[in-house]
Amino acid sequence: MKMDIEYIDEIPVSLCSNREILDLIDNWLMVRECSRHVITLNALMLMTALKHIPLKEFMQQSDLVTVDGYGIEWILHKKGLQSQRFTGVDLTRQLLKQSCQKSYSVYFFGGTAKIVAALKKVLPIQWPGLIISGIRDGYGSPDSRQLVFKEIVGKQPHLLLVGLGTPQQELFLGQVLPYLTATVGIGVGGTFEVLCGLKLEAPGFIRSHGLEWCFRMFQEPGRLKKLPDLVRFWYHYLW
Repeated sequence: MKMDIEYIDEIPVSLCSNREILDLIDNWLMVRECSRHVITLNALMLMTALKHIPLKEFMQQSDLVTVDGYGIEWILHKKGLQSQRFTGVDLTRQLLKQSCQKSYSVYFFGGTAKIVAALKKVLPIQWPGLIISGIRDGYGSPDSRQLVFKEIVGKQPHLLLVGLGTPQQELFLGQVLPYLTATVGIGVGGTFEVLCGLKLEAPGFIRSHGLEWCFRMFQEPGRLKKLPDLVRFWYHYLW
């Protein structure tokens, strides 16, 4: 499949529809030719990449960069390009649904022990029949993380979902994917918290107006420290 892309600060962003993205990833999972990496790009990730050269280089080498945040969609629309947002949460839900239908194995890595415990309860209910290769939290010691690394390599899952936050999740994927034969790896940030119900998802009208960032900061006041990066994003790209 030929992919239409547009570069934002040398990062290749896909202009594919959500359906095309799902079909592309499904083909990767089914054919299993090689390992792939998917980035779900939002404004804060982009600003982090501009300051973090290894992260930016990893994004540039990724197989697919999707439009997650409203700010990224706005940049593309400002250029006169059509794009469709596909949030990390929505993409993950759809991929888990596909994985149930087609018996793809999934490994979950990230979040706190509390999130992992909740996820173990929710997954069999929400996605019955899902083949779970493993579920591990992301707050262990360096030694425990090395054990997770070895377990993932031993399991060789179809799909690897890593929720460590940016840039940690991307750097981890950059380390582990070369040891995986045909795994699709995706950094999903705080998606696990939403899936297991420990964090509320922004209501539809808030999402449609691109105000998830405001909703998240209301939920987690600690995110206010990221507000300067959002201001820099809007000033740099949209004003």
